[in-house]
Amino acid sequence: MKKFLALILAAAMLLCCALAETVEEPVSEAAVQIGEYYITNKTGDIVTFLCIADNVTGDSESVTYPAGEGIEDGGEAMLSFAIPADEDGHHRLTFSFKTAGGYEGSFATLSIEETGITLLAPDAMTGPTQIAFTEKVDIQTGSYLIRNATGATVDALILVDNVTGNSISFLNDRVLENGDAMTVSFGIPANEDGHHRLTLQFTYGAEGAYVIKAFETLSIEEATIELLNPDTATGATPIRFVVGE
Repeated sequence: MKKFLALILAAAMLLCCALAETVEEPVSEAAVQIGEYYITNKTGDIVTFLCIADNVTGDSESVTYPAGEGIEDGGEAMLSFAIPADEDGHHRLTFSFKTAGGYEGSFATLSIEETGITLLAPDAMTGPTQIAFTEKVDIQTGSYLIRNATGATVDALILVDNVTGNSISFLNDRVLENGDAMTVSFGIPANEDGHHRLTLQFTYGAEGAYVIKAFETLSIEEATIELLNPDTATGATPIRFVVGE
């Protein structure tokens, strides 16, 4: 089964935390340059780990699949990474992957660009690296500026694909403090229906004491969303769509 994902582009779409970094104030997407990478697994094995790291700051964003899951041979995924618009994106990133069988590959001079990447099996390599650049596949991407208005710390922020069950956790070893914001993204094939495609989940409070399945009908779109405390929310769901940002 093909698996699609989009790693977070953070308010600086990571202001180089690649994909998801907390910011003191919301950052316009016009203030960042975004790289999008359309990945095809041709390793002959299941890919269990993907990572993009910023060569300048050392920040990184990664996805580790649970045991027994991953991107099957022939499957696809999408990763996104952003840096401030006024910084040099040439050879800015390192991309790496691992498979269930322990095979690893990397490319240390990836630029901020829009391109396809094929992960190669050892016997399919024609150069010094385990990847080949290809034409990008056609993907539609949702981008969401998420602001924490719960009054507490959010320590998990997850998007789940309602069709495939694939999910991406955007905070990992970071937290989103009350009042802070970050930008995340999720991609699916362009020929599939993005209407009500995703579920947004978050956990907040001391050590993630409260697990909230906040909104189960999120579409592939661009939107600003506030996470609310369920005890004080006035609507049917503990989120609020913000218009005009």
